[in-house]
Amino acid sequence: MHLWCVKTMQSMVFEGAYTENVTDTVFNKTLGRDPWITFVEKDGNETLGMFYEYTESVTIVGNSGFDYTISNETHTNILSIFDDVFPSTYTVTNTTDMKQAELRFQQYKTAGYRSRNEDYNPFLYDNITSHLNNMASDLTNIVRSAKSSIEMIPGPASDLVSVVEVRWEWLSLPIGLLIFSFVFLVATIIRSSMAQDVGVWKTSAIATLLYGLPDDVREKVTSAKDKGTPRANAKRTKVKWLPGVGWRLSGASAFSPSPLRSRHTPPRAKWKE
Repeated sequence: MHLWCVKTMQSMVFEGAYTENVTDTVFNKTLGRDPWITFVEKDGNETLGMFYEYTESVTIVGNSGFDYTISNETHTNILSIFDDVFPSTYTVTNTTDMKQAELRFQQYKTAGYRSRNEDYNPFLYDNITSHLNNMASDLTNIVRSAKSSIEMIPGPASDLVSVVEVRWEWLSLPIGLLIFSFVFLVATIIRSSMAQDVGVWKTSAIATLLYGLPDDVREKVTSAKDKGTPRANAKRTKVKWLPGVGWRLSGASAFSPSPLRSRHTPPRAKWKE
């Protein structure tokens, strides 16, 4: 059975590959009189053959409202090809070698059959449904590509769309390093908080503040009058910088910076008039 239909397709080009997606299919289901006419041609009392003719063109109205037409001659010629091939048989003589098999086709009652030795059997497919679907797609492309039956319409045929594709395999290394660094940081903080004899220098910003503050503020921070452990004093020592006012210190500290890295504020140069 041979059916014509109208398909609505959505085309797309991705990474240089052209693909089409069928979004809708319309068949001609209109009932009418039988368009086939058959007659027997004779030469006297001898029958030459039976002929058939399709008398009307195939017309289908798509969902867009346009008419799509195939002439009756095209329809008849395509059906004649299928009538010549189906049914066909393979025959061999006293052997099981398929290379010696002959294809018999055009097996009509009123005419002798034809035979041909093929290099391969075109009907030996694992999935006959896929084979027929591929054949229908090829016939569709042939009809669509016929220069005498198509009409070129000017207009935009495609639209450029920017697509961002994330390749996670390239991000696995930096993400893994980030997770490992976070776990290492959390483990270091937990380990330092559980230790008893760990100083404050490596776990706070006090060392940076001591070597970055002016001399008068550092003297207040390193004053030996306050008592208590460095950790306890570090928790209640607060240093703020206020615009227009300068550094402000609250709390006290009982430790002093190492003399090897002490810094003195250089004297300010005086302007001479």
